[in-house]
Amino acid sequence: MGRKYEVEWLTEQPHLTEDEYVTLEKEIDYISESIEKASDLIFHTVNLTDDPDVRVIIIDSKDGVDNTLYLTYYDKIEHVWVA
Repeated sequence: MGRKYEVEWLTEQPHLTEDEYVTLEKEIDYISESIEKASDLIFHTVNLTDDPDVRVIIIDSKDGVDNTLYLTYYDKIEHVWVA
């Protein structure tokens, strides 16, 4: 089907390997097929490696913006535990 929504990077766009780029595009395609409008998405995590704490892209949306998905890249995820 292909990309249905625009994408906007909220961080500097990372350099992706060809395999990482294919992974990201597949996830965006999956999201595009799963929701009616971009603002329906709460968030989606894309792991670029087998380690879920490094090289992660979070895809989310903004209320009222129905045609754009927002991408944020993290070299490393810092977990915050709340008791």
